[in-house]
Amino acid sequence: GRLRAKYKKSENIEVHEKGLYSENTQLELSLSEHKALTSFYTFDKGLAEQFQHFTKEGTQTSKRSINVVKLDDFFEDKPVHFLKLDTEGSELEVLKGSTAKLQESVLGIRAEVLFVPLYKEGATFCDIQKFLFERGFELINLDYTGQGAAQSKYTDVDRYGVLISTDGVWVKRKDIVFGEKNLAKRDQNIIFYALFLMLNGATDVAIHILLAAAKELSVDFSLYCDDPVFKVLDKEIQVLFKKISYIPSHDINELDSIYKTIFGRNLKMYHEFYESDLF
Repeated sequence: GRLRAKYKKSENIEVHEKGLYSENTQLELSLSEHKALTSFYTFDKGLAEQFQHFTKEGTQTSKRSINVVKLDDFFEDKPVHFLKLDTEGSELEVLKGSTAKLQESVLGIRAEVLFVPLYKEGATFCDIQKFLFERGFELINLDYTGQGAAQSKYTDVDRYGVLISTDGVWVKRKDIVFGEKNLAKRDQNIIFYALFLMLNGATDVAIHILLAAAKELSVDFSLYCDDPVFKVLDKEIQVLFKKISYIPSHDINELDSIYKTIFGRNLKMYHEFYESDLF
């Protein structure tokens, strides 16, 4: 209900009241004091007691039976390019129910991972990393800035505490993406892939991929200038280049050359940048 209300004016967003899992069945969901900690699994109390926040916020308030489905079945006839998972310990089970889509169409994944097994039977980072690595995905980064669960008030400014969980970002290996036989699909995938990287803290990887596509595969990205996703990618790269152009180690002419190699046109500079319809 809340999501439907939130996105009722967004024509490109559709809300489905379905739970995802590794099989089509019915599971009991344990609702917690803090709704974001609601899970199919229960806390390991011995571990949770080490972190007072989880002891209180993770207190079970009620239970509810829900139907769960495999993502492969629910989106059987539709490609799925990206997954964003935060299911409190069952992320691996969702991925197990998505094996066909992982092979066919998924390009990037952002998933919460646990480094401490807080949920009984729940997967940890190592389990998810092994599963995805075996299916052609590589870990790009972790959303960890050095700030974990503080154990006392005597913390350093930037680095402290115990690392319990964070988000991990994976993408399909470059050779798999570049090896797609359908060239139109390959080029579209590269655009999606690069934008995902741009938006998930891997701008350097995105530029590397686009340059490789232009040089190694002779992809003509100018053919996609009217594509709405490509327009967003273009904007993100221009904003990045504008930002780093002020760094002494970067030369605006070098950035212009890189941009031209990818996009087939010159980078918007100075007043052209600020007057552009993109901004």
